[in-house]
Amino acid sequence: MPSAWVELKSQAVTEEWNGEPLTLEAGENAAIPQTPNGSTVFAYQNMAAMNNSGSLLLTSNQATQPLTVPAQTNQVLLAVGNWMAYSLSVANTSAQARTPIRIQLIGPGIPGITPTTLVPDGPVLTLKTGQCAQGIPKPRYMQLVMQNPSGDASVIALIGGPPDLSGNNAYIFGLNYSQNTGPGTGITPPSPFYATASGINYLYQFNWGSDTLFCANLSAESADPVLISLRSL
Repeated sequence: MPSAWVELKSQAVTEEWNGEPLTLEAGENAAIPQTPNGSTVFAYQNMAAMNNSGSLLLTSNQATQPLTVPAQTNQVLLAVGNWMAYSLSVANTSAQARTPIRIQLIGPGIPGITPTTLVPDGPVLTLKTGQCAQGIPKPRYMQLVMQNPSGDASVIALIGGPPDLSGNNAYIFGLNYSQNTGPGTGITPPSPFYATASGINYLYQFNWGSDTLFCANLSAESADPVLISLRSL
């Protein structure tokens, strides 16, 4: 997980977790008393020094979601969810005791998130891993331009616009991936992606009126920064 995400001290039970970066040891859990009533991105990464595969269990409104957390991965793993203002509990259920897992909620207004201002038709922003941007689009068709000219695989989260029928308005994009997937390609993208591009850029076209747009670079720490811009059509 990005080094810019400062780790908080772990406790056996963290009942008032606010979404900021936190490391859970095996057998520990954390709970947010009330989640946003909208989409957020849950980020998690196995921090074990040993080759220990881990696991998490997310519980909200009596529904559970198990997550496998592979060992030795330097790309943070992501799950998009809308827990509809219910509480959310996260438990480290790993079998091996020495399997710490770092967790964070990512989205607008979440504590620990300080976005750079993204100006429509303004300068291109350079976002390092863990950095984010937020702006207000013009009330017209716009394009969010996401690029990584270095060729490094990159992961970008976008939150904004009207929710779909499931209540989701968060999207994960991949740049410099093995193939083009998602809308217009006829190929279903791998979870949790909305779309992937085999090239250095992806252009996301939308017309949300003036709804706020939030995006974050969630690539591996070793990847070069991504370039983000917002332009009118």
